[in-house]
Amino acid sequence: MSLDDLHFAHLNALDIYQSQIQQLSKDLSNGFLALAAANVAAESARGAPYGREMYEQKPMTATRGVRISEKSGSDTNELVWEDHELQSEPNGPQEVPSQKPIEQEGLRRRRGKDGDGGSDDVPRGTSEDNDADADEDKTTDKPTEAAIPQKKSPLILFHPLPPPALRVAGTAFSTAIKTLPELASTLHNLRVLANQIEAMCATSTEKYIYKLLTEPPAWPIELSQLDQSSGYIHLCTEQQALGVMTRFMGGFKELWALKIPVERLGEKDLRWELVDDVDGERFPHLYGELKEQDVESAGKVERDQEGQWRWGEVKWE
Repeated sequence: MSLDDLHFAHLNALDIYQSQIQQLSKDLSNGFLALAAANVAAESARGAPYGREMYEQKPMTATRGVRISEKSGSDTNELVWEDHELQSEPNGPQEVPSQKPIEQEGLRRRRGKDGDGGSDDVPRGTSEDNDADADEDKTTDKPTEAAIPQKKSPLILFHPLPPPALRVAGTAFSTAIKTLPELASTLHNLRVLANQIEAMCATSTEKYIYKLLTEPPAWPIELSQLDQSSGYIHLCTEQQALGVMTRFMGGFKELWALKIPVERLGEKDLRWELVDDVDGERFPHLYGELKEQDVESAGKVERDQEGQWRWGEVKWE
């Protein structure tokens, strides 16, 4: 693919990205506006906005319904619609009146029928009987479990249908969710095309790139800890070499440099990427293996008497 083709593909991807951003912004704004309108209507009708924690347990039933049945005496599949009023559900949740606890048999009468201070006519029950009666009294105070809805269901809240504004909000948010994966794919495509354009532009201007080593080169080459942690091989151009040696390799007295023609790395994954420590400058990074046949020559870099690197005096072998 030529440089013009890469630029054309990049512009096409950029146009798709802008259209997806506009669509996502439109869907999100419509969704939040519709949700706000639904909350305003809900607060006036229910006193609370919509939310998973705001589902009510009381049923919101419809007042009228429609019966659909086949027309009798007709050969065609005609349907008959009958409008009618709805009655309250007989099996709906009903309040269970609380029952007063039954007095214990052993404590029912402390006195005789005549009201005198005589002893009890009925003997007191044992402690085990009293505990059993107390447990029975506790169960009679509580309504049955079937009468209390244990789970909050949005189907109960939105019966028979959710409000129109809430349906519009749900549709807008669903469309926005579908746009997000497409937007992520477009962003990845833009990054790939940008790296290819940078690499092709650098190839047209730079003929050689360099790999700096702290030890004499040996094949297969041993990667530094920085290369292993980064996941790629750090390279540099001739203009960047002196700055890299001064900044990152100041503690060494001698270094070795590998001279690599850029054209030999054409089929490999060579990317020109920005570095966080250097603003606005891209460095070549090789995502792959550096082989001996990729290197044209190697040279030793030493310091002068003043401690400066003598890059211009390197003898390439």
